[in-house]
Amino acid sequence: MRGSWRFRLHPGPLATGGSRNVPPAPGPEAVLKDREARSVSACLPTPLVTGGSRSVPPRTRGREARSKATASRRHWQSAAAVVCRPHPAFTLVELLVVIAIIGMLVGLLLPAVQQARESARRMQCSNNLRQMGIACHNYAAGSKEYFPYGVRNDFLEGSTVAGVNTYGLFTELLPYIEQGNVYANIDFTRKCKYYYDNRLTNPLIETVISTYLCPSYGESAVFTDTTQPGPHNLYGALCHYQGMGGVARYASDDTATITYVKPTTLSCSEGVMFQNGMFLWADRVRLATVSDGTSNTFLIGEFVIRNEGLGYNNARAWLTGSNDNVYRCSYSMKWVTKYKINQKAVRGVDTTYTYLPFTSDHPGGGNFAFADGHVSFVTSGVDLAIYKNLCSRNGRESETQYE
Repeated sequence: MRGSWRFRLHPGPLATGGSRNVPPAPGPEAVLKDREARSVSACLPTPLVTGGSRSVPPRTRGREARSKATASRRHWQSAAAVVCRPHPAFTLVELLVVIAIIGMLVGLLLPAVQQARESARRMQCSNNLRQMGIACHNYAAGSKEYFPYGVRNDFLEGSTVAGVNTYGLFTELLPYIEQGNVYANIDFTRKCKYYYDNRLTNPLIETVISTYLCPSYGESAVFTDTTQPGPHNLYGALCHYQGMGGVARYASDDTATITYVKPTTLSCSEGVMFQNGMFLWADRVRLATVSDGTSNTFLIGEFVIRNEGLGYNNARAWLTGSNDNVYRCSYSMKWVTKYKINQKAVRGVDTTYTYLPFTSDHPGGGNFAFADGHVSFVTSGVDLAIYKNLCSRNGRESETQYE
């Protein structure tokens, strides 16, 4: 059979005892030579017996045989080399080292990726404030240089005090941030509570305004828990920014004349609302009265402070400018006292709602829009005196070193 090996045993001289010697098995070289000879003989042409056949000269047959034998030898040597070549592989130690290196690289890369993402979110938040700053100036351009109301001066549905349970700064800005359709659907003759009571048929209070949301805020953009006390003051699509109401100064620490909110008989259980910031209760600020300079006066800042141990935070719906007759509290403005940005303060323990500090979800500080429209990141380590000076529009100071 072709391709199988056959060996013939030749009789040899008998040894003593009558046994016949068996020739030794052929070695690898003998096997290779025998295979080459068989390959050559198989490839040689068989001469025809009948007449007329042309035989190949012996010299030519020898050259062809040698050439085929050489090719066959090279083929088998190459096959043997392929079979005998060892396959490369990783050892267990090498594999563990590679895994450790990859883990270290991932550990170094993840913080950089997170930092880049936070930088992008902070930039988007800054852009939101810039849009609101431009909107305030566009409002002033059409209102004889008056900035928007902090809380509107409406007497709604039998209210005896202007601004109670009415709308505020962030409803006033809607037409100037490309939200004119939302603004047109607000019935300003009704209290804000109307939209909570009719939320099932008129979900306007749940309308999310992306410009009013900080991208770093990791919770839901709409607060829908109705089990909390005074749910109509909490419910709705949130706003993560507050207008600058001013700085809470008293005669004991400031020689400047203190002007209170109008009317002066208004009581506020959450703290006195001073009238030295860029936004007022039931009144408006004219651009010409910003004597400290628009580039040195806060306009709007971030506010996302959370209540410890409670099921909600202190950010409010953009639709609600103030609460009801019982508390008379602004939900669109904040006043600064002794707390810097991102400083811890617990409502009801350390301070009241009105004086809760401006806060952000950005590490190291927060973004503020200034009255001239520019936006800056104010660090948590800002000097408190400088920080308070930046909150008033007419405190006769000019501070620029706030970063």
